Amino acid sequence: MSSVITHKLALALKLSDAIDGRNIKADLRFFVGGKASLPKPRPGGYFIFMEDALPETHFDLEVRASGYVPTKKRVLLEAPGIGPPLLRIEMIPQENPIGNTAYKTLSGTRKGLAAIDAARPEKNSCFARTFDARKRLLTVYNPYRIEFDRARYALIAPDGLSYESFAVESRVSDEAFTIDHPFVSTVSADLPIVPVVAGCVDAAGAYLLRVPDDGAGKGWIVRFTEETGERFEPVDFDGPKIAQLAEAPRKASEKGKKN
Repeated sequence: MSSVITHKLALALKLSDAIDGRNIKADLRFFVGGKASLPKPRPGGYFIFMEDALPETHFDLEVRASGYVPTKKRVLLEAPGIGPPLLRIEMIPQENPIGNTAYKTLSGTRKGLAAIDAARPEKNSCFARTFDARKRLLTVYNPYRIEFDRARYALIAPDGLSYESFAVESRVSDEAFTIDHPFVSTVSADLPIVPVVAGCVDAAGAYLLRVPDDGAGKGWIVRFTEETGERFEPVDFDGPKIAQLAEAPRKASEKGKKN
């Protein structure tokens, strides 16, 4: 009698460059609970972990890629083997020892900091049109045919001083998408939608954020997410006093919502 061995998928993983969003597919090492693991590569830059290669509920996943800062994530699997979840990990380029970089850096330490990211309105942005909160359906004006393949995007507030981040769950058309959660603020037409550049924060509050060095360091909005809420800071990455943001006093313009 022949035997049939089945393998259920437990986790799909996709890695991308935090600055420009391109897929990272080569020179990779994976560690699950501190032990080396070999997920199966798939077309489109995906990696698949089988159910029998992972703990049943939760584990630490570490990814190391040549030229990038090692990244560790705590993974929780609510229902292993049933509709494998997709985990997007954005990796930050390592500092170039010869100083030839294509990015600007913001780093420091801030007690109580949990996450950091940034967004910047751009000339080739697309713009919001309507949002159906019940269906989580966002329609946009997309003249530049942006693919919406980045891990997260930002809906810039009308005053240009803050944003709400979201992830695209499915594409309905080039100008309609379902997203991962409803927006808190009212969505009005012509609000810019741009990619979010992710940073990293360790347990001690030391943070690292790198954005493209494209000759226009001004106009960035940096979001500091703390236990008490969110705080947004306008940042000029070409400015001489950028390091002073490391321990800057908190402002009154905090928001309690975390995305």
